[in-house]
Amino acid sequence: MKLTEFIVAAILLALTPGPDILLVLTTSVLNGFKKGAQLALGLTTGVLFHTCIVTLGVAALVVANPLLFNAIKYAGVAYLLYIGISGVWKVEQNKKRKKIQEQKAQQNQSENLESSENNPNRKLYVRGILMNVLNPKVALFFLALFPQFLNPDSNVSLNSLILGGVFAVITLSVFTGVAALSGYLGQKVNFIQGNTRRIAWIQLGIYLFIIAWLLLV
Repeated sequence: MKLTEFIVAAILLALTPGPDILLVLTTSVLNGFKKGAQLALGLTTGVLFHTCIVTLGVAALVVANPLLFNAIKYAGVAYLLYIGISGVWKVEQNKKRKKIQEQKAQQNQSENLESSENNPNRKLYVRGILMNVLNPKVALFFLALFPQFLNPDSNVSLNSLILGGVFAVITLSVFTGVAALSGYLGQKVNFIQGNTRRIAWIQLGIYLFIIAWLLLV
């Protein structure tokens, strides 16, 4: 197993611009480091999932079945679209509700936009997992990558798990670093703080861009 070469390749791949790192970056800029880090953790957990299915041979079956492959891919696209649209819808509904409350009285203003728009960290973690699990191209990528660093005479299954674990650690480290830097810059720039409506529309635009990326690349 060519572990050193794999580590170098994994670092370069983790730093390569793609949908995952773009989403971590924008989430951290818009919502802060903690939310970006939770999303990064979820995406990395998805990497471990794909490592397991590649090792078990399930990924090869999915890739060999175009119908199943496309079904999973389009399920992922539908999920991303749902997240983006539902985020905008919730903000717009909260905006209307707040306007009605302000017209009636100012006594219940504690029910603000931030509590419903800013997702709990646990939801972002689950979102990251689902985004990676519902992207069969990750499994296809692993199927193409791992054999380049494996020795056929060795325990291929065990070494595949090791490579997947190394890849996950490197991915989490890079994504967490991106979340920390972009979260810090987001606080300094501070051009959308408190504007939940603008945040929701920006996130929808990012999700649409990622959907186009996944469908075309």
